[in-house]
Amino acid sequence: MTVAHDYAELPASQVARTDWAAWLADRLDLQWRTGEWDSGSLLFTADLDNPRTRAFACRVAACDALVESPASHCEACRAVSARRGHPPDFDTTHTPSLPAVRQPNVGDGLQPGRSQFALGDLSGALRAEILYCLQRRDEEDRPVVPAMMRRIVRNLPPGLSSLLDLGTPLSITHLPKTTYSLVNDMQVRLRRARVQYDGVDPTLGDVWDCALVGLLSAPNRRYPAASGHLDFRPIRQEWLREIVKEYGRAVRPTVAELRRTVNVTALASNALASRTAAERPQTLALADMTVVVEAIEIARNPKDGSAYSQAQRKAMLGWWRRLLQYARLAGLMDDIPGVFALSPELHGIEAVDTTEDESGRAIPEHVIAQLDRYVPLMSADSTYKHADWQAGDFAAMYQEVYRIIRDTGRRPEEATSLKRDCLRWIDGKPSLIYDNRKRRRYGRRLPISPETARHIQQWQKHRDSLPEMPGCEEWLFPAPGATRRSRVRYLTAHYFSARVFREWVDGIPELLDNRLDDNGDQVPYRRSEIIAYGLRHAYAQRHADAGTAIDVLCKLMDHRSLDVTMGYYTVSQERRRKAVETVAVLAADRHGNPRGSNDPLAYELRSVAVPNGGCTEPSNVKAGGGHCRIRFQCAGCDFYEPDPSYRPALEQTIADLRADREAATAMGAADWVLANFEHQLEAYAKVLAEMDERLAGLSPQERDAVEAASKELRKVRASQAFFPGDTLDISPVTDPTTVAREARVERLRQARTADSKAKTKRSLDAVAGLVAAGERITVARVARKAAVSTWFVYNSPVVHQAVQAAVQEQARHGIPAAAILPKQRVSEASLQTDLALAREEIKGLRTERDRLQERVRLALGAEIDDVQRTELLCRIRDLESHNALLISEVAEETARAGRLERRTVELEDEVTAVRRALTRSIRAVPSSAR
Repeated sequence: MTVAHDYAELPASQVARTDWAAWLADRLDLQWRTGEWDSGSLLFTADLDNPRTRAFACRVAACDALVESPASHCEACRAVSARRGHPPDFDTTHTPSLPAVRQPNVGDGLQPGRSQFALGDLSGALRAEILYCLQRRDEEDRPVVPAMMRRIVRNLPPGLSSLLDLGTPLSITHLPKTTYSLVNDMQVRLRRARVQYDGVDPTLGDVWDCALVGLLSAPNRRYPAASGHLDFRPIRQEWLREIVKEYGRAVRPTVAELRRTVNVTALASNALASRTAAERPQTLALADMTVVVEAIEIARNPKDGSAYSQAQRKAMLGWWRRLLQYARLAGLMDDIPGVFALSPELHGIEAVDTTEDESGRAIPEHVIAQLDRYVPLMSADSTYKHADWQAGDFAAMYQEVYRIIRDTGRRPEEATSLKRDCLRWIDGKPSLIYDNRKRRRYGRRLPISPETARHIQQWQKHRDSLPEMPGCEEWLFPAPGATRRSRVRYLTAHYFSARVFREWVDGIPELLDNRLDDNGDQVPYRRSEIIAYGLRHAYAQRHADAGTAIDVLCKLMDHRSLDVTMGYYTVSQERRRKAVETVAVLAADRHGNPRGSNDPLAYELRSVAVPNGGCTEPSNVKAGGGHCRIRFQCAGCDFYEPDPSYRPALEQTIADLRADREAATAMGAADWVLANFEHQLEAYAKVLAEMDERLAGLSPQERDAVEAASKELRKVRASQAFFPGDTLDISPVTDPTTVAREARVERLRQARTADSKAKTKRSLDAVAGLVAAGERITVARVARKAAVSTWFVYNSPVVHQAVQAAVQEQARHGIPAAAILPKQRVSEASLQTDLALAREEIKGLRTERDRLQERVRLALGAEIDDVQRTELLCRIRDLESHNALLISEVAEETARAGRLERRTVELEDEVTAVRRALTRSIRAVPSSAR
């Protein structure tokens, strides 16, 4: 019978050779899996009790078939169970009608064709390659799957002498994806071994094959990269290119980190290309480094041309700084002047003014509404099954992750890493227990809606009905694959965001924006702007638009700084102007009479925001809304002008007044107190009714515009209300205070001078010590030995001159040999003790720092509190009079200087005329008379 192969035809040249097979054989473990691998018959027979062998009995008790996943059905039993509707007693009652059949590549053995594979029909080199790969995988705790090995061996082309002859990539037509991945993995391992066998350095060229270099793929992946290339050719200067390559060889960062370093270095290379010192690094100067930093600051994403965020640009500058530090430390830049360095004072990424339009990668609500309609499409076309989890089970899991991120605003990694008991009921209300992994704050609690809790409970019940995945019992969303479960037991945020969510969004038939094109049709929404993290921004923006207090939203988002939360409350000036234009025309007085304005600027200037509306009372406007003579009983004031943006505040005020009225009644308060409540309720209810009547007379489009504008203005007021509006009394400059402040400044100046002298002495001692020890002098080594920064060494003339002199001395006479001291072995207990002492010292220093900060704060506060306003006004008047006197004196002196300048010109002219007359007189005298 002819067997169809899944691989490409053999190339003309064969890779396998006798010495190659012998080289591999020398590296094989002859005692490898002696209970399963028979080296005499070249037969592998699976041990079902070995956890590193993936061969398991079918869940049906009467079935003798073996499967690749634990607690799962064979194909025949799975099909019967599906036809019967998955009865609960199927595993104990079903009896297969026919024995299990497998396509064997083994003719005999203890379990023919089911848990075995044989290598007897393969060439010696090919057999050595397969055993070499299996043993290397065994060292990494990667399981052996006999069923996959049978498929691979059965489909190898006849006469194949090496797996490397199959080519890359493989031409596979119907092999399962997991088997295809196994062949690729074996090929990568053999290519690495081949490099060692040939004695070739894979890092010599300008393009590195990541699979051969052996670098880890990413910081969170503890295995070497298996694909991809690192291209150093965009770095145009050869000397700079070699520095980056040497950095990769010596430091061995991950592929992701090295690729970022290459990209930022290419950016620096392009910036330096326009400089005259680009190809002559010995002439580089500080100005060249400034050009590089400016290029990083204005860099844009080459994929879409968008500007990098401030955090990204700071990270790029950090990668460039680390490269330079390594190059100086390794002596790769000894010939480059020290001034070609990053200066903390001169080179930095300036903060940009972020607005709400820029701060929000928030997905608009109308787009989220469209996404909700297509939730059933998430992973709907997937056929992935594992451990009796069907494709529909995985789709339901992904859909629940989306709902949790959307409704709770948690980061993707916080949602995917939820525990199975993440739902708690406190005082009858549901809360979500999660871990803030980004900031390492665990066991955080978030109040959620009953609807969200109901969805989580439904998934928990469905999760309990599914078979357990080994090692994932603790997590609400287990990792979908065995390979991922070996690293992380739960669904990773990267897999959900970059694969599941991305494929789902890209596969949605239509997503429309609320903007219109020239024909009046809605334009498609840019799908690249829809990311899973944007659901968190949308959650925050939703609360900010609803007027949630900033401190409350800060806690909901689990931010430590209110500055971060403030980004969701910021409104651009243009949007604010448009919002005022929309609601200003609908302003009314307390009687409901229209008081609208078509001029938004005049509307804002004449009024100030108070809790329940706008106030036009002059003294209160001047005081910024903090000076109401009737204690903010706005409904009884003729200066009260509410607009629709205050409608939620009015409703809340009415509810509060009703609650206060009932409390006052229960307390037996005086009749005039209750009457006051009644009058305020009646007045506010009238204002609200008039406002609703006016809104009802608008068209639906106009009402939507008013509501959107009201949200914008509520956000403005929420951000402004956070900052105190009271004016502070600033302490005047009195003589005792001035003397005390100058004394403190002088003490600080003296301390700074003493610290600089101490650093200089340590640096000079370090230079002398390195010279005496016969060590190579570099700036980085001197800075490390003296416990100072490299910037100090470069910018201290005395120290830098000493370093340069020592470097030149070593260059002329060489480095003298020094006695090599024997290395002292440090025990682990000693290192642990040093670490504990260092931690205690750090803790003490932090306590001392906090104590000193508190003392400074109290001292400054006392200075401000002791100052009287009258003294300040007197001092201001004195300064103003003195300033006027100085101005008059300056004017007089300026006029006097002008007169002197004109007199100087006249005298110079007279001197010139006298000189000329004298010269003519001398020439007129005969020479004999002289």
